[in-house]
Amino acid sequence: MTANKKNALTVIALLVISLLQAQEKKALLEKVKPHFYYLFIEPFAVLQPYSSTARFGIEVPIYKRMSATASYGINLTEGYSIKAELKRYFLTDRSDARYLSVEGFYKTEAYTVHDNIRVFENGIPTPTTPVSYYVSKQVNGLRAKFGEVDKWGKRFILDYYGGIGIRKRMVDADITQAKQDSLYHYHESMINGASNKTFHGYTVDFTLGLKIGWIYAR
Repeated sequence: MTANKKNALTVIALLVISLLQAQEKKALLEKVKPHFYYLFIEPFAVLQPYSSTARFGIEVPIYKRMSATASYGINLTEGYSIKAELKRYFLTDRSDARYLSVEGFYKTEAYTVHDNIRVFENGIPTPTTPVSYYVSKQVNGLRAKFGEVDKWGKRFILDYYGGIGIRKRMVDADITQAKQDSLYHYHESMINGASNKTFHGYTVDFTLGLKIGWIYAR
C-alpha cells in the first residue's frame, strides 16, 4: 500500500470518527435542550424553619437552550412568595442536563410570636410573664444558581440546585426594644431570635433545593 493510500484511509477514518462524534453530541444536545414544558413543586419548601411554604411553578423553553421559570408560594402562616428565573442549559458529557441561572425573588409574611419576658432583680430572675407580638417581613433579592436536571421516564423531572446571592430583609415587630431584650426564648434560640428581630438591611443569601416536575407538553 502506497503512502498516498495510507494517508487517504487515515483522512477517511478521521472524518468518520468526527461524524460519529458530531452525531453523538447532537443526540446529547437534544437531551439537554429544554424542549419541553413542565409543572413543578418544591417539596422541601414546606420544611423551612421560619416560613413553611407550599410552592409550585412552571418552566417553559424560550430560545434554544434558554428557558424561563415562574413560581408562586403560599406561606402556611400568612403571606406569599414569588420567583422568576432565567436558565441557560449547557452541554456535558453526561445524559443529564446542567444549567446556570439568575433568579429574582420576593417574599412577604406575617405571624404572631408567643414568648415570655424574664426580668432580673439584683441578679435574681423573676417569674416569666407571657407576651405575644406580631412580626411582619418583606424579603427581596437576586441570586445566581447552578443546577442539574434528571429525567425520570417520559414524564417526570428532578431538578437539584444550589445558589448564592444577596437579599434585602425588612423585619418589623410591634414590641419595644426593651421588651425584646427581656424575651426568654429570644435568647434561648439565636436563630429564631434573629429571624424575629426588627431589622432593615442586606444579607447574603444561600439556597439549596429540589424541584419535582411533570412534563405536560413538548
